[in-house]
Amino acid sequence: MIKYWRIIMKRIIIVFFNLILIFGCDLASDHSEIELKIISELAKIKNYLLPYININKDELDIAFQIRDFLYTNIPINGSNDRFNSLINYLELFENLRLSIEDDTYGHICGGFTLTYITCLAAFDILSRQVIFFTDIVNFNGHNTVEIYINNNWIISDPTFNCSFLNDTNKYINYLELKDIFLNGQIYNVEYISIINNNTVQNYYISHEDLMQYIFVFPTYVENTQTFPINWDGIIFDNNNEPYELGVNTSSIYTYLGYYSNGDFIF
Repeated sequence: MIKYWRIIMKRIIIVFFNLILIFGCDLASDHSEIELKIISELAKIKNYLLPYININKDELDIAFQIRDFLYTNIPINGSNDRFNSLINYLELFENLRLSIEDDTYGHICGGFTLTYITCLAAFDILSRQVIFFTDIVNFNGHNTVEIYINNNWIISDPTFNCSFLNDTNKYINYLELKDIFLNGQIYNVEYISIINNNTVQNYYISHEDLMQYIFVFPTYVENTQTFPINWDGIIFDNNNEPYELGVNTSSIYTYLGYYSNGDFIF
């Protein structure tokens, strides 16, 4: 699992910078082509999911329905090379379709996160990617999601199909969860369904140990957030080469964090 996490993190970073090189000025000045592509892909995704989602519910319920659908239909697969190719990163609908229909096309946390963000965007639910890890070099980590509901960010983890609540039973975000860990307070984990004992409690490393460094990707309602607060947002690979996680406009999946009610903000 550690090896797969390192592989997917490196591939995500490579894709980020390849997108900059390939699209170059188009992404910096004229976004119409990629906007139309994303809008078309999200429309196909929504039509694909509609038979499985009760849209007569509130946003939170819909977000949880989507999460549970992905969790119960996508196998865990840490060796999926196809998902991590550059072309497939732009084919949002095909990624979802293969994830659901092809048993060999499963994901680990990074793939679950990006697929979930895409599906949420198709239903105009704002979300953002969150990455946390044990160290800035040779790290173990986890890739997950927060959703924006009623002017609050809350945890909605597609890998474990869970959310976190504080001692008053209020949904919380990851920085709030970190504060709970630091202060030794009580929290609860809420699951919709569990498959093969795939839970936070059964993960190979605890969330408290994992969440030493936290990077929260930006959206149009909030800038990048990090923990510790004095951390510069830079991690290093095994060769001590630095790369910055703060890629505000270089990933198509970060773009989806800027998508709301049919509008893009760049």
